[in-house]
Amino acid sequence: MFPDSTLKWKPFPSIIDGIHAPLVSAHGFGQAGLCLTIRSAFPASNIRVFGIDIKCKAYFCIDDLFYGNAGHGGGSPYEGGVYILEATQSTLLNAQNKVDPSSKVRHFRFVGLDLCYEVLGVGVPNIHTFHSEAEADAWALGATI
Repeated sequence: MFPDSTLKWKPFPSIIDGIHAPLVSAHGFGQAGLCLTIRSAFPASNIRVFGIDIKCKAYFCIDDLFYGNAGHGGGSPYEGGVYILEATQSTLLNAQNKVDPSSKVRHFRFVGLDLCYEVLGVGVPNIHTFHSEAEADAWALGATI
């Protein structure tokens, strides 16, 4: 379902909005879900670290260069506004609804400076705030969804 030129996004406001130059890494891949650790790259003296976890049916990760140039639903880079986007329309949502019309899945986007993630999730993303990168790393290693 990539690229999807029919994809339309809407903002999903959160405490992560406005993070500057996010570096995203993933932990906890598996059937249960996806855990992302998001670090603000600049300025180095004011590093902000967050974790996102979400139960999901499907997810994918792609290099930001390919994501932004693929004609994928306005896959433009994150510019410092609302960080998380939710699809109002997508081929992936349509396919899931054909397979299971009663499913309550939602399609989210997390764009980083280096990697971009999309998730066909159950529920909403849970966001965690950390005081240090070490605290985020400990959470990511032990994260359960």
